[in-house]
Amino acid sequence: HETREIQKLEKVNFLANGTKLDLTLIDMPGIATSVNPKEFMKHGLSASEAMQRAKEATRGIVEAIKYLEQVDVALVIIDATRAPFDQVNFTIIGNLEHQKKPFILVPNKIDLMEADVRLVRDAFSGYPVVPVSATQGDGIDELYDKIAELAKKVR
Repeated sequence: HETREIQKLEKVNFLANGTKLDLTLIDMPGIATSVNPKEFMKHGLSASEAMQRAKEATRGIVEAIKYLEQVDVALVIIDATRAPFDQVNFTIIGNLEHQKKPFILVPNKIDLMEADVRLVRDAFSGYPVVPVSATQGDGIDELYDKIAELAKKVR
């Protein structure tokens, strides 16, 4: 799914590793290195629709960066079918490190043949990595356990 604006879900309860957590989940838009209306037009949007979509994306990026300051634990979702060596991933991780925010790297789409979690582990060695398939549910329990582990440390 594509998130264009910050979506917030409060008072989500779950149990992981014997720890009960009450969380506020924030789904933020992905952060792009550029927002080009012409790219949206390639997918069938009119010029005015593409411009509106670009404005929404830009607003979402600004909000996402602002929200990083408020989180206790961040999940950095990385498409495991693409090379992770990009400016966006390094910028987000650098920002979280600078703020001393704990985070988990979450390579997604591991159910696809072209997924290569090893690239993520190699690019960001030393950080917690929990591979998942959001569509198949693979790795989700391990992700909950890691969230609980990090959340205990910040409380």
